Amino acid sequence: TISRAKKSTATTPKPKPKRPQMRYEPDVPMTKEEAAVWRREQRRKRNRESAAASRQRQRDRIAELEDEVDDWKQKFEAA
Repeated sequence: TISRAKKSTATTPKPKPKRPQMRYEPDVPMTKEEAAVWRREQRRKRNRESAAASRQRQRDRIAELEDEVDDWKQKFEAA
């Protein structure tokens, strides 16, 4: 028999917990058109939030890189 090494799962990042699915179950039923409008608004809202988070991540990364550049400049000037 050939023994096979198991792959380590420690290196794989854990996936983010998924958001619960947006369901609209009102007391008063909506028409298909109203439900479509609601879903579209929810999708736009999620997209807006996602875009804002993406822009914030980008700003954070730029700040990290600027700090790194400053550190390298100081090290270079000290040498």
